[in-house]
Amino acid sequence: MNFPRSFLISLLIILQAACTSIPRRPPDWRPEGPFAYSPSPGAERTEPLPSAYQDRADSTTGHHHLQLLETGDDALLARLHLFRAARQSIDIQTYIWRQDGVTRVLWDELMDAADRGVNVRILVDAFPPMGEASLLAQKAFAHEGIEVRLFNPPFPEASARTLGQLRSLPFRFRRINQRMHHKLTVIDGRIAVVGGRNIEDKYFDRRNDFVYKDRELVVIGPVVPDIQETFDVFWKHRRSVPLAFFSDVIPYLIHAPRIPRPLADEEDRELTADLDALLSLRDLASLHSRLRWFEVDGEVSFLSDSPLRFTRRRYRAKHNEIRGLMREAESELLFQSPYLIWDRQFNRDLRRIRRQNPELSCVFSTNSLATADHPFVYAISFKHRKLLYTRMRLDIHQLRPDAADREEFVPRIAREPDFDPRIGIHAKSMVVDRRTALVSTHNFDPRSANINSECGVVVRDEAFARHLAGLILRDTAPENSWVIGRRINRAPLTRRISDTFAYSFMVLPVPDIWPHSYTSLFQLKDGLEPVPPRHPDFHNRFEDVGLFPGLDDRAVRRQVNIIRAMGGWTRPLL
Repeated sequence: MNFPRSFLISLLIILQAACTSIPRRPPDWRPEGPFAYSPSPGAERTEPLPSAYQDRADSTTGHHHLQLLETGDDALLARLHLFRAARQSIDIQTYIWRQDGVTRVLWDELMDAADRGVNVRILVDAFPPMGEASLLAQKAFAHEGIEVRLFNPPFPEASARTLGQLRSLPFRFRRINQRMHHKLTVIDGRIAVVGGRNIEDKYFDRRNDFVYKDRELVVIGPVVPDIQETFDVFWKHRRSVPLAFFSDVIPYLIHAPRIPRPLADEEDRELTADLDALLSLRDLASLHSRLRWFEVDGEVSFLSDSPLRFTRRRYRAKHNEIRGLMREAESELLFQSPYLIWDRQFNRDLRRIRRQNPELSCVFSTNSLATADHPFVYAISFKHRKLLYTRMRLDIHQLRPDAADREEFVPRIAREPDFDPRIGIHAKSMVVDRRTALVSTHNFDPRSANINSECGVVVRDEAFARHLAGLILRDTAPENSWVIGRRINRAPLTRRISDTFAYSFMVLPVPDIWPHSYTSLFQLKDGLEPVPPRHPDFHNRFEDVGLFPGLDDRAVRRQVNIIRAMGGWTRPLL
């Protein structure tokens, strides 16, 4: 084959990939046709479970009822209970819905709810895939009361990636890169759950190797209609596409067998067996103090990006309102997020706040490399750590894999001796002066600020804010986290020269090959009281434990150093 001919063929293949149509939904589309979707044969119509959540929704008059879901156990128990207590509707919006044990159990609960007449709508971001095409075809028409849609699909296929998709990657990078990061559940338009959890085993303490320490907020009160409206707007948007419209799902629709009932097998049901006896409790708050209720008369508001974020380049994100909350700080800012890649606008805001309030305390709780789920993201944070420590003056606390309060983070560890997973922070929260609190999906990073759609609940109530501040500060305690401080193991002149070179490589657009770090991780010495990392007595009370304590995997360490050196250009995408 001569060069011009091969070039033309290659060009045609690329153009074909670029022009492959993305499925769209007619505005008034409703499922119809010969597909057998209906309640299970012999299904009994049961009554909703009596629930204190519904009782509170019935009795609320102008104020809000709030409940934090701090553990995977609590979050899973609350969902199962709320699904059984639903009377009219269940709406779920999430970034990730994996096909694993917990999701199969939850699907069965949703099918049971649909059997008794509850209308179920599930909206999942289209990337990463929700499952195999054959299973998606089964779910497309599993029940007349359930509809599943995928939001912002970048490809005609809903399932596994293909060579054709890789060819079209350069033409659809923005659409692939921009994701719906919302996570919310609304029951009957009266009870909402908002926070960081996706729908997957590891968000509910049901995976043996790794689980997330996450946070959600149950909300009952006047703000819930705003949360319901957000779901409805995304659901009706033209980029919200039913499963039956995807090219890889369509061939399975006619011949797909009815989805199994139950979908969860015996092994899946074992994951929730320890919660079954608790589901019938009318008030879950009676179980333990973690599920205490806060009755709030102060302002509770819902911040949410709209689908316009995906179609309008000059869209004004709700990120700006979160920055506004931050600018209210006078004495203290507390943050918790799995990733510490600070957005530049946050950087400017914090430095402005510090000029106005020089004594401002700014504490950030995040993951160490030993607890991080994405070494790549950790490496980019590691590259910019000096700026975070010196210019922004963040007190950065990184979770220890051997945290003393592991059994409080994941109570299942105490119940099951063989259950010993690695735990990583996934909660996204902020507390301002212990008066205002934010529980959200926002990671305070460039991706959350400029690319993804995010949402969160703002609570202006001192009792609630102080409680949330206490939870974050517990995670930063020396027995649970290491703290970042300045290294002092070199002579002053050598240190000054090394710091100059380190800073130059950090800020210049060249590979960062300088081997020495300005900061390190420190651990409190036995029997001493902690002090902030810039306190004159800090190095007398804390000992240097190195850059990557708690991690013996040399390959991961090597990977982080390579990414730190070569991957600085990716920061705006993370």
